[in-house]
Amino acid sequence: MSHAISMSDVVFEADETDALLRPAKNETAENMLGRKGVFFLKDVVKVLPLQARAAKKQAKQLKTQGLNPWVTMGLRKIWNHWLVRMSVFAPYCQEHLAMKWRAILEEWDANRLLRAKGVFKMAEVATACQ
Repeated sequence: MSHAISMSDVVFEADETDALLRPAKNETAENMLGRKGVFFLKDVVKVLPLQARAAKKQAKQLKTQGLNPWVTMGLRKIWNHWLVRMSVFAPYCQEHLAMKWRAILEEWDANRLLRAKGVFKMAEVATACQ
């Protein structure tokens, strides 16, 4: 019986074997989504406009559907740490998890904006409240 490992028996992809990455100090969401490697989810949510709770919930739902969240969305829990494989997570996140920005209407005043529900771009909030 031969125990030779063939090239088709890849256990880890190249971007899974490097050390865990951390976001740069002024990392943008677009830049982070373009990076290859594995990150902690707690670091990713500091840069990307998404909630960790929503990502974890999505992973658990995939698992109950018989899918592997690591393969499907690039998210897995090891011990108490949630890991993100960005090459898989980025496209999944952009389609399923990204927060939807709401536009601020021209007729809104600051009081109306404060009562509004949703996620707004800071630049638009700053100019709307001047």
